[in-house]
Amino acid sequence: MSSLGKLVGRVREQLSEIGEAIAGNAADRALEEQIRLADGQLRTWRASLAELKARHLAASERRDADAATILQREAQAAAALQAGEDALALEVAREIDRLELARDDEAALIAHLDACIAQLVPLVEQGERHLRRLRHQIDVLHAAQTVQRAQESVAGRACGSVPPPRTAIDSLMRARRRHGAAPIDIESAGIPSADALDIKLHDAGLDQRARLDAILARIQATAAPVVDSEPARHSRRTP
Repeated sequence: MSSLGKLVGRVREQLSEIGEAIAGNAADRALEEQIRLADGQLRTWRASLAELKARHLAASERRDADAATILQREAQAAAALQAGEDALALEVAREIDRLELARDDEAALIAHLDACIAQLVPLVEQGERHLRRLRHQIDVLHAAQTVQRAQESVAGRACGSVPPPRTAIDSLMRARRRHGAAPIDIESAGIPSADALDIKLHDAGLDQRARLDAILARIQATAAPVVDSEPARHSRRTP
């Protein structure tokens, strides 16, 4: 099998994934529309994922800030208790309680964002793979169409090929038949000198004579050994 045939075979195998229902320009339009939709969906998922990660980062920073403030307030409450400032220590304890609630809320938000990110990341990866497959399919389709156009071009040239041009003698003979075998000026006809010589030989009947002489010479050369053997056979019969 030729290299072109092998290429066509590989391309046709890959085209089986596209489906038999679409072909030619319809396949191009269908795949381009699928690529457009898949790319738009992927962009939306990526934007959502980026937003979730940004919210996750902000919530983590707030949780860490609350945790640091809680440690600071705990130290302040301890100092107030040691100083006998029970009312102040109680007020600091209330602030610590508020900070702990805020910290826990941020932790719950972070857990929720983690779950959303965990669900969205596979969707983005799936969308990327799907978009790559679609782009691969349209590349395969374009390659197949290129090969098909090349094959059609080759077939068109083979079917529409014109017969080789006739010799000058053939052209002249056709012209003579059209003009009732009237003589034609060779020089004015623009015929090359070598072909003109053949025409002159043809007019003189020498080209046919040369062919006939060649045929007779060939026959004579073939029959010569048989003729030479005749005297020897007769000599053996002589007593």
